Amino acid sequence: MPRYIHMTTSAILALLPKTDFQLCDVQTLLQTYKLAPISGELGSGTVGTTVNECPTAFASESNNGPWSINQILQQYGKRPWKKTIESTDELSNIITETCKEDFSYITQATINLLQHLQMGALPELTSEEKVQLCNLIDQAKTKVQQLFLANYLYARFFKKPFSIDRKNLTYDELSALRQRKFDYLSDTMPSLISTDLLDHDEDEQYKIAEAIFNNEATPKDLFEFCDTYQDRSSTLHFSFDLDTVLIYPKRYDFIFFLDKHILNKEYLISTIKKAVIEIENRVAILKSAIKGEGYVFSDDEKTAVTNMFPIAFIYEGSADSENSLLEKIEYEFRAKQNLKLGEHIQLIATDETHVDDLKSYFAKYKINVDVQSFEQCGLIKNQSNNTRPGFRR
Repeated sequence: MPRYIHMTTSAILALLPKTDFQLCDVQTLLQTYKLAPISGELGSGTVGTTVNECPTAFASESNNGPWSINQILQQYGKRPWKKTIESTDELSNIITETCKEDFSYITQATINLLQHLQMGALPELTSEEKVQLCNLIDQAKTKVQQLFLANYLYARFFKKPFSIDRKNLTYDELSALRQRKFDYLSDTMPSLISTDLLDHDEDEQYKIAEAIFNNEATPKDLFEFCDTYQDRSSTLHFSFDLDTVLIYPKRYDFIFFLDKHILNKEYLISTIKKAVIEIENRVAILKSAIKGEGYVFSDDEKTAVTNMFPIAFIYEGSADSENSLLEKIEYEFRAKQNLKLGEHIQLIATDETHVDDLKSYFAKYKINVDVQSFEQCGLIKNQSNNTRPGFRR
């Protein structure tokens, strides 16, 4: 039977009782449970985005593309949590840098602040500093939402399908064009676009679109352009479709990916509206973290984070079947829903040293799973034992 591996660390043991022992996507963890993931790929990938659910990722045991199981273990099973915010100045800089751009890193910033809050390590801001940073975030939020809406207006009323002039640019050239677009729209839009734009009727939307785009002052190249810079694979670049591209409001391929959706007005409106709402949700969570509002781990839970050991959650079953809860995206697999331990995930592996610790942990919560060593379940051969202390029983 095919097997798929989600590799993480014992830090997840501090979160599982609060999520009803489900592996959740990042969006659910942040918005439903008001918690931040404490392990995994949190510095890159879809987490480095504005709007994305960031579903749980799995690697195929038999065909995991560029990653071997040992590489996954090293990359995700042995990555410790580190305190990175030492002062209120560093905390303020994180928020300021997030707001300067297009919120691409708002999820990372939110996770970073919540992690420090959970670990009792978030520097305490003064009341005045909290107000200043929250005001800064609100101002940036409006600009980013308007940028999404401007892209929608252009795609809906002015762009013809497959009319993009694709060029091949260096990263620096592309970044300069992105900044021009952001600067132009930031200066132009506040007087023209309100965040309730999608609630207006179509005639009113068209009038607003004309005011922005149907004049000589608008630099059309900022909207009639799709980026494919030189070191990017076109296969990877064009595989993610609209929902993923929505995460980058400054990317010119945002418009390109709307090609097949231009005629589907309802889908287009609902998707953009979802993105605008998600920005609102992310901002609310980030502001709560700035104010120090959130869960703080107990000493035992902190031990699970600081004295971490590797854990692999193993999904068994074909990802190609109709009933599969995984979906293949490029060389990895993403969960279609939250996965319940003991139901959707029944096999869990760790190093030999911590098998008994993990068995005791799940027995305490009456979670019926099979805990084996990496070697016992045949996942990894000749893996040396980890002798670090485990999660307290």
